[in-house]
Amino acid sequence: MSFFDDNYVLAESQNLEFKEAAGQLPDDVWETYSAFGNTEGGEIVLGVREDKVTHEFSLVGVEDPRGIVDAFWETVRNPKKVSRDITLPDSVRVISRGDMEFVSIEVPRAERDDKPVMVYDRRSKSFVA
Repeated sequence: MSFFDDNYVLAESQNLEFKEAAGQLPDDVWETYSAFGNTEGGEIVLGVREDKVTHEFSLVGVEDPRGIVDAFWETVRNPKKVSRDITLPDSVRVISRGDMEFVSIEVPRAERDDKPVMVYDRRSKSFVA
């Protein structure tokens, strides 16, 4: 069953993470990108909000999906932000469901020679895996 099936229960797992992405690509997407790349891979879905109290998820969509996709590609290809771009060309896509649009990012497991996939952390001012 796919995340976009009507009967799917919204739940994160070891290889599925939701992010809200209200108006732009969220900064914390890179931690997840690194974690998925350094483990078994996974999917990041932008446009899903988590209630901080109940921890339930709801579909909210994203406002500018193509802008978010462009921002993702620009950042993932920037060696000052991400140590390795392991993303395949067709693994970032805009998906419509009803009147909402979402961005799905499939992150593959990095090959041994590409590990660790590290991202620049502004707080520590260094690359972290």
